[in-house]
Amino acid sequence: MLNNYKSGHPWYYYLGGKILTPKNILENAKLSNYQGYLENDIKKFDLLDEPKRTQKFNELFRNELFELKRNLSLYRKYVLEFSLRRRNNLIGENELICDDIYMSLSLKHNHIFSNFRHLILLESFQKQMDLFDF
Repeated sequence: MLNNYKSGHPWYYYLGGKILTPKNILENAKLSNYQGYLENDIKKFDLLDEPKRTQKFNELFRNELFELKRNLSLYRKYVLEFSLRRRNNLIGENELICDDIYMSLSLKHNHIFSNFRHLILLESFQKQMDLFDF
């Protein structure tokens, strides 16, 4: 069956879509125009005076990095479970699309994608001009 769904949707996995590696998700995030749900907050932080601006950026960067690591850990857990189910032919036609494994994979994919987009956007705002413009 042709799979017309993207990796952020449960049907993608239900219909046999390839499990993406974190590197694949990062590559897709780099190609995306989506800036993440924190885009407006990040832009507001950019308007703050120093050192508050840098403090806010650093705090958000640390939080996003922490969340990314947590999401990657859970994603790996779900990928392992899903791979074992596929390998042992435990995935059948009587399964529901709303089965937890499909929802978990798609949600964690989306969380990781958003974490990467936020980190990419933060990095673009954190680049400072040299004080003496060298």
